[in-house]
Amino acid sequence: MIGPGRQAGVLLTRRQLTSLAVVLVVAFLLFASFIPAAASQAEDDDAGGTSVSVEVTEDPTPTLSPPSPRPDLATLDVTGASLHFGDQQVAVGRNVAAHGVGLVFTRGGYRVEIWGRDGQGVSLPVDSNGNLIVDSGGSLFVKASGFQPGTPAAVYLYSTPTLLGQLTTDSAGSFSGSFAIPPGTSAGVHQVQVVGTVETNQPAVLTAGLLVYAAPGTPPSTVTQPVNTGGTSGSSSGGATVVQTPVTGDGDIDSEPGTLNLGIFSISALRAVAEPSLSLTGGAVNLSFTVRNNSASAFDADARFWLTSLFGQPIGAIDGIPVADLQPNEVRRVAARFESIGNWVFYRGYVTFTPPEVVDNTELQPVTREAGAFVPPPAALPVIGLVAFAALVIVVWLAVTGRLWFLLGWRRDEGDDDSEGNDGSASAPSSRELVVSGASS
Repeated sequence: MIGPGRQAGVLLTRRQLTSLAVVLVVAFLLFASFIPAAASQAEDDDAGGTSVSVEVTEDPTPTLSPPSPRPDLATLDVTGASLHFGDQQVAVGRNVAAHGVGLVFTRGGYRVEIWGRDGQGVSLPVDSNGNLIVDSGGSLFVKASGFQPGTPAAVYLYSTPTLLGQLTTDSAGSFSGSFAIPPGTSAGVHQVQVVGTVETNQPAVLTAGLLVYAAPGTPPSTVTQPVNTGGTSGSSSGGATVVQTPVTGDGDIDSEPGTLNLGIFSISALRAVAEPSLSLTGGAVNLSFTVRNNSASAFDADARFWLTSLFGQPIGAIDGIPVADLQPNEVRRVAARFESIGNWVFYRGYVTFTPPEVVDNTELQPVTREAGAFVPPPAALPVIGLVAFAALVIVVWLAVTGRLWFLLGWRRDEGDDDSEGNDGSASAPSSRELVVSGASS
């Protein structure tokens, strides 16, 4: 028999079990409802939490396709230029760039500068008519601004659309690059087309005419300018030709006599060579010098040639000759030819080479070189010498053939007859008359 205390303990245990079962059921129901909420919270943490690392597999700078060319717009002559924003043609400025190298096209904040280079990489000034020129086998250098940042741009060559190259604008909407002209490109008039996207998100197409020369270096490296004479007596407003040519080889000009090594650049002595002429108003003088860029930066410079007489009277001058885009370690020869300068005896030639004010944090100053050139006076002296030589040949020929003595004897007989007649006495018959009389007898 179990006592009351014992039975009460058994009943309490049953109640505890019942309560425990109820608690377990409630807990199970609560846990079942909590699982979806926890999963949703985990997704939210993955989306916006800072403790989750995400691996990026996408290329942050994908390659952009070049913008399409516009062959329908490439129908301009060498002096033409057009600019289209979208399908609308807008006015565009076409001007010769600084130092006469290349052309600049502007429209508001839009700016594109283009210049040609020969096969040696030497920048070519525009021709005498202000036209853009380039060598077949050379390259075009394009520098632009005012485009949409991070957008593709491309350069094409016509008449047949040829993609010369593409690139992407930087964060400021600018780009620059060199684009090679395919070797074998036919000589003559072509068109260059720069295609991109401007800041207004419109496609921009610039088309400009240019002239391609088949032979590198000739005649694109030659620029003809008029001589500015000083009005000196004997001088003439003839022509002047400026020629810039690259110097190949080791480029060591410091060993040449008279060369100045000025750190950033070296410049040779001025060379003057006179060419006499058969004409009294003809004649020519050639002036030339060589310069080398010793720095690590390319720079633009200019030169001025002028010519005077022995006493300093101005004969002619050529101002503002561009020595553009002189590359590091590049050696270039610059020559000027003064023509129809008149009949002077002694000339003094001068050149002033003006570099930039500062290159590689070094201040620079202009340098002037001079040289003399002697021309035999007068310029027509070779003609006189030729006539004298011809006369001498004739005299020698007469002497060898005996005709010279016959002519001298004939003149002597005539002189004797004249002297006898002057005395009033009867004239004796000459040997010629006696021979004739004898023949008659």
